[in-house]
Amino acid sequence: MGRCGVKDDGTLWSGVYLRSAPPGRKSPAEWEQIGEDTNWATVAMSRLGLVALKSDGSLWKWDRIYSQERRMWVLAETPGAALGTHHDWVGLGSGMGEVFSLAADGSLWLWPPENSYDQPLLAPSKKPSKITNIFGD
Repeated sequence: MGRCGVKDDGTLWSGVYLRSAPPGRKSPAEWEQIGEDTNWATVAMSRLGLVALKSDGSLWKWDRIYSQERRMWVLAETPGAALGTHHDWVGLGSGMGEVFSLAADGSLWLWPPENSYDQPLLAPSKKPSKITNIFGD
C-alpha cells in the first residue's frame, strides 16, 4: 500500500503497488475506488492507514491490515470511520508515518498511530495532540 488520491470528481482512490504487473496489464499498479462518496477534498497515507478529509470538514480513516494472499499491507474491508468529532478541518498531510491536520482556527494536530506500540502499559495516548497554532497563541 503506498498511493492514494482524490480524482477531480471528488471520488477517493487507493493504489497498491504490485511487484510485477498481472498478465494483460500494462501498469504495475492496481487502483481501487473507496466507497461511493464524491465529496472528498484530500487524502494522506500513514501508519494509521488512509486518512481523508471531506469537503464538509470531517476526517475519516481506514485501517490497514496485512494480506497474506497479496503479501502486502492493504486497506481493511470495513467502512471508513470518523476520526474525531469536529467538522472544522481545512488541511491534511502526512510525514514520518504520522498524520497531521489543520483546523480552521489555525491549530495543527498530530494523530498518533493506534497500533504502533507493542507495550500497552507504556503506550502513548491514542488521542490527537495539538502541536501549535499557526496564527500564534
